[in-house]
Amino acid sequence: MVSKNEKIHFIQNFPATFRRRIQPKTIYTFSENSLQRFSFKDKLFFYLTIMRSNQIDLLDIKIFKRIRKLTFRKNKINLTIPGSTNPKKYNFDSSHKKNTILFLGRFNDQKQILPFVESIEHIDFVLKKNGISDAKYALLGGGPSIDQVDTYVKDLKEKGIQIYHEYSKHYVEIMQESRIFLSLQKHNNYPSNSLMEAMSCGNIPVITDCGNSRLMADDSIAKYIPEKFNKEDLSEAILSLLSASPEQFDTWSKLMRDKILQEFNIKFAAEYYVKLYEKA
Repeated sequence: MVSKNEKIHFIQNFPATFRRRIQPKTIYTFSENSLQRFSFKDKLFFYLTIMRSNQIDLLDIKIFKRIRKLTFRKNKINLTIPGSTNPKKYNFDSSHKKNTILFLGRFNDQKQILPFVESIEHIDFVLKKNGISDAKYALLGGGPSIDQVDTYVKDLKEKGIQIYHEYSKHYVEIMQESRIFLSLQKHNNYPSNSLMEAMSCGNIPVITDCGNSRLMADDSIAKYIPEKFNKEDLSEAILSLLSASPEQFDTWSKLMRDKILQEFNIKFAAEYYVKLYEKA
């Protein structure tokens, strides 16, 4: 039995409670960064949900601004804390760092794993040509492209390239060792929890420049490459980072971690949702 004083938080799904005679207080989270893939009917349900919910939690700043213009109750429209991570778990120690380049995510077209793997031989050639002979490539994940990835990995190992693929529960240890994290999604890298975790561990990201990705990391340090990148884009970005002195890289790593502490801390996310529930 639902009472009118109850507060129910719906995430992404349109609240079924609108069909009930007694309406609880509702909080609605919409975590998409676009309405483009929604049908006309779904868009109608979305706007009805906006009208009927007590508090609205939106991820995308463009949708946030659009909805704020459409409603008189602007104080019920909220821009969410864009993900969070635990800096105590994802910690940073420069003495553990190696020239490891990390890819962590689903092996599918959206994450662009195959364009990266196809570029590794060229990247490794460029790094060695410039005196960086100890680069390692860590591929953590699984998915539709796993068989193709494993074929490439086997071939690259035979060519003497230090590369490994695994689906590891100990990925935090690898993040703490790696120096570069690849976030190569199509359409948007914002917000990416794995990217936040990697930055908290002092990784410098190489990020596809699409959607709201530039909200994730300072572009004076992080390297942004085209969404449809090639092997030259990747090798140039990675070389420019690994060519830095240990002191310079350590400074960059601390700045990456500082951004997480200041903007993506799990403490801030908890405070945001407590206030959201109090307002409902």
